[in-house]
Amino acid sequence: MESRETSDQSAGVDGLAKYTLSSAAAMYTIAAKEGFPTAARELGLFYLAHPELVQPRITLLPLSKPKDVFRPALTALDKRNKEVNASSSATEGLDPLIFSVAFHWMEVAANGGDKDARTFLKNNSNLSAGW
Repeated sequence: MESRETSDQSAGVDGLAKYTLSSAAAMYTIAAKEGFPTAARELGLFYLAHPELVQPRITLLPLSKPKDVFRPALTALDKRNKEVNASSSATEGLDPLIFSVAFHWMEVAANGGDKDARTFLKNNSNLSAGW
């Protein structure tokens, strides 16, 4: 009996081994586009932590207006270019377009009722608009 349990456990581990972070990003992308708030939050976190794993590179909620998603980033880029000698910011080194997409998904999740996404946006409100 004990050997059967061990073989069942190892089969479960082997089954999970075929999935990678790229697989998770793809699954979260599908689920987020379908309207699942938790998946939208996790996709936003993927964009912040591992943007290279999300394919295609820029993914928005269907029917989102790109001007609403990217306007803050473009404004911030323009402002940053004008202030060449400004002190370093909390977002230094981050791609403004990727950052905008991450916040887009966090907003989608928060609007869907995700408490963690609301907390994230509340704690990072200084970064979301005009960072």
